[in-house]
Amino acid sequence: MRHDREAGHPPRTAGQRDAPVSTACNDAARHVEAALPASFDGSPVAAFAIDITHTVTHWNKACESMTGIPAEKMAGTCNHWQPYYVQPQKVLADHVLSSPASDVAEAYPGTRFRSVPLVPGAYEVEDFFPHLGESGRWIAFSASPLRDAQGVVVGAVQTMQDITDMRLAEEALHEAQVKIERIATRRAEMLAQASGVGGNEQDKDHVSHAQGDNDPAVFIRGSGDVPEASFLMVEGREAGASGGGIAGERPMAPALSAFFDGSPVPAFAIDANHIVTHWNKACERTIGVAASKMIGSRNQWAPFYAQERPVLADLIVSGAAETMVESYYHNKFRRSPIIPGAYEAEDFFPHMGESGRWLFFSAAPLRDDQGRIVGAIETLQDVTKRKLAERNLHKVQVDLEHLVARRTTQLAQANSHLEEDIRKREEAEAELLRRNAELTELNARLSMAQEQLMQSEKLASIGQLAAGVAHEINNPVGYIVSNFAALENYLNGLMEMLAMYEEFEVGFTDQDALARLKALRERIELDYLKGDLPYLMEESREGLDRVSKIVQDLKDFSRVDSHLRWEWADIRQGIDSTLNIVNNEIKYKADVIKEYGDIPEIECLPSQINQVVMNMVVNAAHAITAERGRIVIRTGGDGATIWFEVEDNGCGMTKEVMSRIFDPFFTTKPVGKGTGLGLSLSYGIVQKHRGHIDVRSEVGKGTRFRVVLPVRHSAT
Repeated sequence: MRHDREAGHPPRTAGQRDAPVSTACNDAARHVEAALPASFDGSPVAAFAIDITHTVTHWNKACESMTGIPAEKMAGTCNHWQPYYVQPQKVLADHVLSSPASDVAEAYPGTRFRSVPLVPGAYEVEDFFPHLGESGRWIAFSASPLRDAQGVVVGAVQTMQDITDMRLAEEALHEAQVKIERIATRRAEMLAQASGVGGNEQDKDHVSHAQGDNDPAVFIRGSGDVPEASFLMVEGREAGASGGGIAGERPMAPALSAFFDGSPVPAFAIDANHIVTHWNKACERTIGVAASKMIGSRNQWAPFYAQERPVLADLIVSGAAETMVESYYHNKFRRSPIIPGAYEAEDFFPHMGESGRWLFFSAAPLRDDQGRIVGAIETLQDVTKRKLAERNLHKVQVDLEHLVARRTTQLAQANSHLEEDIRKREEAEAELLRRNAELTELNARLSMAQEQLMQSEKLASIGQLAAGVAHEINNPVGYIVSNFAALENYLNGLMEMLAMYEEFEVGFTDQDALARLKALRERIELDYLKGDLPYLMEESREGLDRVSKIVQDLKDFSRVDSHLRWEWADIRQGIDSTLNIVNNEIKYKADVIKEYGDIPEIECLPSQINQVVMNMVVNAAHAITAERGRIVIRTGGDGATIWFEVEDNGCGMTKEVMSRIFDPFFTTKPVGKGTGLGLSLSYGIVQKHRGHIDVRSEVGKGTRFRVVLPVRHSAT
């Protein structure tokens, strides 16, 4: 099971740390790293801790000693698998963080695995690692989750204990049991041959009697003599055997006794009558009771308990282990995974040593060749150090969880303050953005107003210039018109005088004078002049009338004399004046069609309305791309409002363009052909008159602008 996504977390190379799962978890891990090294590193139990991202946060000195890897090479990495496995693989702490119990059990097949009853979510596993040491080592792992104040798992702690000696002792015990059972079977066969069939029947009765009663007193004192068929050694002699013995029997007794006594594992044996037959030297050293005081008695309970009660071996001999082991070893026992019919148990004995001792018991039955239980052997191991280490580890874990809870609470408070600060800052930023948006809008309006002012000033200057030109032209034109009228009168008189001369020319007798008059008449083409002069005078008067009309239109368009006063004006007159001014812009591109309706005069600023008309008419002319187009100008009203519209059959506009036509400086004309202010200024002028502009356009068919204005201007 590699560190990949299917195993619960993403793959990582050696020494590489994951991106943090959450800031709170990493901060909690850093606080733990800063606050716990003294208590955690000082633990006698090899242990390490990982955070929720499977990154090592602690690697204590006992762990350094066991694995040979210093903490600085492990802290901050995900390489905690390296001391035990050849390839990246989940260890027990990883499973605690990311796997259910069923998956953990499957991850350690064929090994000793169990849940820890004292710590929810914790597990214990024993496994063999052949590559450790000279011939492999057995390691016991214990891993439990670390939780914050809200009960959320934020990491895991794992302890390791070398139990190679204990497992070797168990194996030695098993081998000893097998050898003892073989010797006992052979001795039983020899006794059976010597005693005959009756002896076997007697032995069956004794065994049945010993196994048939579940009373604890019967387990220890429920029988009288030791049966010959249930032979076991008692300090080099046969229990229940006659003085002479059987040939070949005595050479085996010292060998068995020497083997049992020489075992490094504390052990004792009882026969089917619950009588102690062996109490080896290791048991003497561990318990402090001499074998001479125990062998041959039923006091195997005495070194352990204040009152008489069966030990684990008694329960196995009596056949009541299945039903009664729970009542004597409450949740502290289990079946042996190695020896069939054997049990293991742990218990605390407060009267042993200075502050009590924890002992681990393992008891197995001894059987004859027919499979009958003829006794039991029980080993014990002092596991006080391991239990104290577990207790210290549990205390460290509780302290660690309390510290994590405190740090989590502090982080929560800090996060709360930080969130409040962030909220206030966001509110301040939002207010700043709002004010900035307002300032931006005000700047845009100011820029637009400045552009409108500049345009208005330009138009005003143009209007003043046009008015000045019109005034200057109007004076000489007035002279010409006045003189032209006099000239017409003079010419009429001259023509009458000439006609009279021609009448008297017939009676004139001076031939020389007549010849000269005729020559002069022909030279000046008098007859042609008399016919052409009236036409010349008529055309000249028409020209003077046109000049006068242009001058008057310039004055009407500029309205310089109005000084931007609101006044009543006929919109149609302003449209005509504007068309006359821009005639040169449109006469080569479109025909102008006027469809005027009856409308009243309105209260307005005539020069500005004329500017709106001019912008719309010029835009309509520019929109016509065909050889010659059409511009229709209409007027109408409903009493309270009047309207005028300019419609063309030009190229039209898209919806995107229509949404921006009133934006300042927006134009679709080529560079240098437009400022993008015409419609923007027109929109501002119409808004100033409390009116509105409606636009309708279709690409390829044309555009229509309609301006709606109130008849009476309201100052509010």
